[in-house]
Amino acid sequence: MAMAEPAEATALMERLLVEVPEFDKEAKRNGMKALFFHHLNAYKLVCKEEVKSVADMKGKKVRTWGKDMPRMVQAAGGVPVTLGLAELYEGLSRGTVDCIPFSVDLMVNYKIYEVAKHVHSITLWEGPTNAVWIAAKVWDGLSAKNKKIIQDLSFQAARRDRDQVIAAGDKAIATLKAKGVKFHDFPAAEAKKWKAANPDFFGDFIKDMEAKGRGDDARKTIAIWREVVK
Repeated sequence: MAMAEPAEATALMERLLVEVPEFDKEAKRNGMKALFFHHLNAYKLVCKEEVKSVADMKGKKVRTWGKDMPRMVQAAGGVPVTLGLAELYEGLSRGTVDCIPFSVDLMVNYKIYEVAKHVHSITLWEGPTNAVWIAAKVWDGLSAKNKKIIQDLSFQAARRDRDQVIAAGDKAIATLKAKGVKFHDFPAAEAKKWKAANPDFFGDFIKDMEAKGRGDDARKTIAIWREVVK
């Protein structure tokens, strides 16, 4: 729930790669240099039944991953369930989950419209997917001029990727509507209530990084986020 649009992810990824050295250092410790990350459309709340409020989320089983997504679902009274991508269709079909965070274009790709026909205008997750990398040893052997050329072209590629992803989302909406999927406005007041109930994810992130001696980079990361995401 920290971002809502792919364009925000683009701006944030570009700035973090350039302005926060620890991201580059972490990749280098693994022998790699990140050039850019591919995009995903916003993961909306996709459910088998319409959800009109935070209260409607109580007891709903929701697909989650990682350590923070389950806490977000629990904040709304939902029940987090860990499922892989390949399990989503069957999970919804069998009632293992009632809702999943998913993008509209992936709903088409995975035929989720067959088992869940309600999409809500609240973004539960937005961010990058797989990256394009170069070996750190190769990167270090390049001249400063060539590094700049490659990085500039990488950012251009990322923006092109973003635009193609957004276009795929727009096309998917028409497809989903033709398949009988309903799109619902999740009330702004209810979205605000849900966000207010969430844990202090940024505070927890900074605390975790402080323990690893990376608190300054964590604080800078959050400061950049606050400038990018309005």
